[in-house]
Amino acid sequence: MWDNLRNARRSIQNVGFARTLQRAFQNALPSWFMDFNSLIATQSDFKDQNMDPSAEEWPYRWADKNDLELLTQGGLSADEVHAFFDQGAYGAMCAKDGKLIACTWYLPNPYITYDWICVVLDQVLYVAAAYVAPEYRGRRIQSQTRNFAYPALSDLGYTGVFSFTEYLNRSSIRARGNSILHHIGRLSYARILGLVIYSLDGKWGAGLWNRKRPLDLSVDHSDRENIRLTH
Repeated sequence: MWDNLRNARRSIQNVGFARTLQRAFQNALPSWFMDFNSLIATQSDFKDQNMDPSAEEWPYRWADKNDLELLTQGGLSADEVHAFFDQGAYGAMCAKDGKLIACTWYLPNPYITYDWICVVLDQVLYVAAAYVAPEYRGRRIQSQTRNFAYPALSDLGYTGVFSFTEYLNRSSIRARGNSILHHIGRLSYARILGLVIYSLDGKWGAGLWNRKRPLDLSVDHSDRENIRLTH
């Protein structure tokens, strides 16, 4: 009981009361039964970033399957880590003295997220998960992860990364505040017994989408000044 109370207090401090309540609700019920969220879609272009990997103080490297035990310290299950590797994911990680300090997963598309959305991108990677150990938060870890990862991913031919940030997760919003981001849309939804009712930048829709039959979302770059999320 005391552990649960301490975890709840830590979560409220890191992400806020509303996000903590939402997370408890989501953990208690399967997503197909009931889920709700509001997602901010953003994209970072590598050419817009000012990065100097040589200046970083942390020992960053790329994860491999031998790091399974370390990688699960970030909240992912062993099956989820294996699934990332099977999909060709790149895991930028930092570990010290047997403890995971940070890890961010970059996945080639298409990638199914939230169990009903299939993100389809062109030469852009999807940021599927990002973790920083609680005691290291607020120390520029996320920006240093980007400084390590972005130049290498650019050399592989990718042009940028796309991500959803949950509107209620204030710690994630703060962590991405120093990155050069293009805001490209907002997706809010409620999912009840498999039926999804959503609003995409004010346009409403509904359907029975799931992992086997997801809704495809892509990014429209036809107007560089007004990038849009489309389906």
